[in-house]
Amino acid sequence: MPLELAYTFPAPELGATLCEEGFKAIGSLSKSNAVGKVVCPAGCESGDGEKICILGFLGLTSVIERQTASLRSLAGTSADFGFRIGARPGESLDIFRKAQFAAVTRANAVSANATEPVLDTLRAVSRTNVGVFDSWAGWKEGVASHPSLLVLIVHKDKENDRHIIEIGNGQFAAVTQIKESYVDPDKSTHPVVLLVGCSTGVSETEFQNLPIQFQDSGAALVVGTVATVLGRDAGPVTAELIRTMAELSNLPNMAMGDALLRTKQKMVSQGKLMALCLSSYGDSGWLITAPAKSSQQSLSVTVTHAQD
Repeated sequence: MPLELAYTFPAPELGATLCEEGFKAIGSLSKSNAVGKVVCPAGCESGDGEKICILGFLGLTSVIERQTASLRSLAGTSADFGFRIGARPGESLDIFRKAQFAAVTRANAVSANATEPVLDTLRAVSRTNVGVFDSWAGWKEGVASHPSLLVLIVHKDKENDRHIIEIGNGQFAAVTQIKESYVDPDKSTHPVVLLVGCSTGVSETEFQNLPIQFQDSGAALVVGTVATVLGRDAGPVTAELIRTMAELSNLPNMAMGDALLRTKQKMVSQGKLMALCLSSYGDSGWLITAPAKSSQQSLSVTVTHAQD
């Protein structure tokens, strides 16, 4: 079971119902734009067996990061394990310098233009024109210009025991194909990768693991999913994550982990439970550098910190 769905309160009794107070707490936090501990208005600290409290799910109250081993660094060595170096204290990523976007056509099958909010938000926060691609050949050409934020809404599938991901209409790439040319050609940019689709963070086979492939190819951090998601939810939730990253970048010492947790809380308060499936691979302590000044003005909000 994904750690995000671990329930930290007493096990619910048979017939237990969902407590609305937890949703009110998350909703109140969303309206005040607070960042910090969520406090239940009912004054309940640990829930009870008669109710299921949404605040009991670890993914809504904690910053969770997964560290993946670098398989390539161990190739040809006798080492039993390896380390992947993350952010040093105070280090930041200039995420909004240049963005690149691709989406699978089928994401818009049920809800037309479901991915448009993502592109609109990227254009609002990126300092330069956003590269938009519907083929892997075009994607690699765009990556050659060293974007700092890579956003993909993909369909993940399996063909002849090989895991594949799709963008555009029928543009497939095997997971094992993902190399530097798809991410960071000379490993100098270290982009943040938002990889949203069905179970993009989960793999039955270690060497076909998407977060590992992207990180080994130069990504500083990968945000994926731990379960099946709907196309109509993928777009709005991804757009909200990007928007939240931009909003929190206006505050000192705000990290990617804060943005991901904040997004989950806000989306769940609006009924988008898919946000609970978002997961982080890499160091969530990377600080977020603010976007262009004009974007700050259009997206900025007043944010207060909740007391622990």
